[in-house]
Amino acid sequence: MKAAIPATVLLAVVAAACGKVGDPKPPVNRSPLAATGLSAGQSGNVVTLSWTNPARYVDSNGITDLAYVRILRNGVQIAREKAQPAGQPQSYPIDVTNDLDAELSFTVQAETGRGRLSPLSDAVRFRPKEVPGVPRPLEPTVDLDRILLQWMPPERKPELAEVFLIKRSDRPAVITVTTNRYEDEDYEPGKKYDYTITAARSGNPVVSGAGASISVTAIDKTPPAVPTGLTVLPAGPGVFVNWDANTERDLKEYLVYRSDRPEPISISINGMPDTTYRSGLTYRVVAVDKSGNKSEPSAPKGSP
Repeated sequence: MKAAIPATVLLAVVAAACGKVGDPKPPVNRSPLAATGLSAGQSGNVVTLSWTNPARYVDSNGITDLAYVRILRNGVQIAREKAQPAGQPQSYPIDVTNDLDAELSFTVQAETGRGRLSPLSDAVRFRPKEVPGVPRPLEPTVDLDRILLQWMPPERKPELAEVFLIKRSDRPAVITVTTNRYEDEDYEPGKKYDYTITAARSGNPVVSGAGASISVTAIDKTPPAVPTGLTVLPAGPGVFVNWDANTERDLKEYLVYRSDRPEPISISINGMPDTTYRSGLTYRVVAVDKSGNKSEPSAPKGSP
């Protein structure tokens, strides 16, 4: 007769055969997290919202089926846009022509392909402003070692043009000025430059949405002023020729002409002696700048 198997042994065998039952797991939650970094900026009568789409579901797994982003204004959905990839930035423009000076609140909400919605993003509040029109550019000037840009105020809402934003196409930085002129001293002679001038309101600049375009080839064609104050005074065996210095900062030199010769008798940066002077001769002086532009000659002057 076989011995009976103890009950404790039978229970152990049954437990080993069935395996241990683990703790219950929560259901998988495939709702996306909220979008982040929502901001708003105005250009003209358009407010552009910018944000970053969520990268993960609530359960911390990476999102694989992000489909849409809902745009809400003052709590009401105004658009449902196709979503950019998970974790990537996205933007959306909104015409606020009929909402100028109104207090607006914007939020965005992500939606998956299965219709699961994220929580609303943090709200951004924005009050759109009326903006100035487009500046009216004047002819640019290349002279005195700088490119000079000048413009007239906008015809529309000129009183709102509190600052002007200057953007040169080959530079990332935007220069802000409060006057109707800008001098650019950082350029290469002979090279073409493209500028955009935009009128804006001060503070966090709200721009007109369009700017005035100016193209300039940096070639200085402006001659210096005619030298003045020419004097010819006796000095030793000859004379000393002198004149007032020109004020142009790009001035290079002066050419001194004597009435008995067609070519200059001297290239000088200030006054000069002439030991070969003869009675009755006169002198004239021409200013020359760094670009080779020449002034008209001064009035002739002789020795007293």
